[in-house]
Amino acid sequence: MTAKPARKDSTAFKVAIESVLPVVTLHSAVLMTFVSAFLSNPWFLVAWLLVAVPRRHAFFARPVRLKRAAKRSTNQITVVSSNVLWSNKKPREAASRLMSHRPDVLVMVEPASHLASYLPDGNFLTWPIPDGVMTSQVSVWSPHIIKETGFVGAGSRRLPIVEVTIGEQSWRVLPVHLQAPTTKRFQRAWDRQLSGLSLSLSRLPNIDIVCGDFNAALTHWQMRRMVKKSDRRNALSPLTAQRTTWGPGGVYGAMAIDHMLVSNSVSVGDTKVVRIPGSDHKAIVAQLSKS
Repeated sequence: MTAKPARKDSTAFKVAIESVLPVVTLHSAVLMTFVSAFLSNPWFLVAWLLVAVPRRHAFFARPVRLKRAAKRSTNQITVVSSNVLWSNKKPREAASRLMSHRPDVLVMVEPASHLASYLPDGNFLTWPIPDGVMTSQVSVWSPHIIKETGFVGAGSRRLPIVEVTIGEQSWRVLPVHLQAPTTKRFQRAWDRQLSGLSLSLSRLPNIDIVCGDFNAALTHWQMRRMVKKSDRRNALSPLTAQRTTWGPGGVYGAMAIDHMLVSNSVSVGDTKVVRIPGSDHKAIVAQLSKS
């Protein structure tokens, strides 16, 4: 009897489609609106181009944040969050690029052990995150005093709470790395981790920054539920948050799965998404302050 060939697990593809479908639907709706307006009145398109082109993509401009930090705030800090990739072949260049942003707090996911040797003197802590499914690792570097103050449950994973003392202020940071939902088994673990993280964060309002690789886009309903239940805000503006943060291209390259969430006590200044040599992820750089 001839054995049937094993069916390929399509979970990763389905999850990717779920993440981009809302964006594609929105863009299609906008395009249809423009076409309809142009057909009814061709001068509509001319008027829009006269306004949008000089403003350099004004149609896609970032919305103003409701709570914004002063650029020259004396207590403003720089936080960089990056999945640097276990197998990073350019550790020296990656470390140099990360440090070029002069971070007060540098959160790294999948920190290549050889990359740490290229970081400047400072305080460095690292934690393995075993969960019975796949072992991960997160690290925090800072020129300031840092210490571990506990752990947060996220399904089968335990994530460290890191307190960073900067001047007279203490910042509580939670580095995150959740399971990639590439198979049905991993997707179940991913669901449990997002649900567990939202429950834990809802009970810990004093954690200021939650950042890292969530392996989930803001277009995933599981991620939106987690953000809402945890009472956190995305440090990036809605349009900036949709910028690609992972993948070389194609469907997966359209996903933004790295995030920086902040509590309501934190004000957000300038933010950007930047490339890191040797990594398949982009890093998030944010200027933050709190009263």
